[in-house]
Amino acid sequence: MTTSSIRQHPLLPWIGIAFLTLAALALRLYRLSDLGLWYDEAFSILIARRSWGAMNQVIFVDVHPPLYYYLLHLWGAESITWARGFSVLCSTLTIPLLFILTRRLLGTGGAFLASALLTIHPMHVYYAQELRMYAFQSLLILLLLASGLRLLSTENPPRRRHWIALAVLAWGVMATQYLGGALVAGVWIGLFLAHLGKNTPPPRWIATWAGCGAAALVGMFPFLFWGTRWKTLTEFQNDLPFSLRFIRDILDGFMGHIHSTPLHWIGNNGGEFYWDLACAIFLLLLLTVGVIVLLRTSRRKEAIFLSSVVSVCAFLLFLYDCSERRFFTRYFVLLLPASVMLYAAALSHGRRWLRFPAVGFLVLIFLSSSCFILSGEHRDTSGKLAKRISFQSKNRPQPPMLVENIALALTLKTFFPQADIRYASTRDALIPVEQAVFTDQDLVQTWPEDWRGRKVWMIMGGWGNLPQTPEELQSKTAEFAQRLGAPKGALRLYGVETVQGGFKWSALLEWAPQ
Repeated sequence: MTTSSIRQHPLLPWIGIAFLTLAALALRLYRLSDLGLWYDEAFSILIARRSWGAMNQVIFVDVHPPLYYYLLHLWGAESITWARGFSVLCSTLTIPLLFILTRRLLGTGGAFLASALLTIHPMHVYYAQELRMYAFQSLLILLLLASGLRLLSTENPPRRRHWIALAVLAWGVMATQYLGGALVAGVWIGLFLAHLGKNTPPPRWIATWAGCGAAALVGMFPFLFWGTRWKTLTEFQNDLPFSLRFIRDILDGFMGHIHSTPLHWIGNNGGEFYWDLACAIFLLLLLTVGVIVLLRTSRRKEAIFLSSVVSVCAFLLFLYDCSERRFFTRYFVLLLPASVMLYAAALSHGRRWLRFPAVGFLVLIFLSSSCFILSGEHRDTSGKLAKRISFQSKNRPQPPMLVENIALALTLKTFFPQADIRYASTRDALIPVEQAVFTDQDLVQTWPEDWRGRKVWMIMGGWGNLPQTPEELQSKTAEFAQRLGAPKGALRLYGVETVQGGFKWSALLEWAPQ
């Protein structure tokens, strides 16, 4: 068998994608059992461990619809690692599915490049290990895009079952996360624009297109008023923050945690800001080149469809970001499958002078960022802290634990029974873990008497405003002590653990006898 015949063997691409899928699985399983929990993950696993009736009683507390929690309940949440396996499975399945979908558009080489980029994409790796709905939603989004591209096929006209699949998948994307509606809107607008050519789409096609969209929205009605608050147009900010840093934040969503690379720390005092901005502009350039490349081929409809999906979804997320005055990179998981397809189009079919340096640069920043994520330095330390305390030598006294979150305290108490987790705290008071539920009733307004004169591990949390200096830590400790009714100076700070750029910090405190 000659070398050329080996290269042309029909099984060779599938062998390659099989190895790539196994590599993606290994990457997502790396250190999976060592990850700590944060609040949203604790909320997910607490809900999934309940019975169906008990789930429905507390699920409205979350801001997301219940589809993911139902599936996680069916998957099982007997251990934290097994529960994370659902996200790992969904994330791994997207690799071969992306190859199958992209092969028709870009050929075998372009499809393999797209799958390789998604394998090491830092955002995809990050949420593959998180006990939340984002990996599952990425899988649904990829299937939705495949369904939309199938409807654009001129070789095999679409049938009724293809439209039904589109409506069901659109409902699934929205029933997993409400912001999935932004991507669904992009899909519907993209389908319409792709059919706008020299002739207007026939009335029957328009009726089917509108009917499927209406069916997906009707399916969401049971969830729309289920613990969800909808904003009116009057609630949007009049002065949209068009500052350079805000625009960088929006662009940052396309990068997907690239700012976590070691290169991010090049140049202190703002040097990392310009690095982030340069990376974001580079990726947006690749998106533009990818659209142009597809427009120049026979895939004009597909180019219009994918570019509409990305642009409409990004614009709607931008409006939501302006109204909420906060930015979460995880929103841009919605754009990940379509963006990676356009990256691959630019890199596999673009100018030769662009291909090799661009591929090398993209692989470098994706791989370095993924390695940083897998190092675990950015992850919450609460789970590791509980493990360390629970397995201390029996001859040494174990400090009791106070966790500043009810869901996190209940989860740690469930999976680490050896740890002496006594109380969970809210903004105003303490709750004994035995009495803690998803409610603010029956709060204990004073520091427990049996903790006097003992060291206490306190796991604290926040939303981006965590202490960064010893002075800020002391101030935070004093503020928390005052909130709990402790006398001034009674709560002494002995040591602290922080998470780099993260949401949690833990401190070894002592309730000093007066």
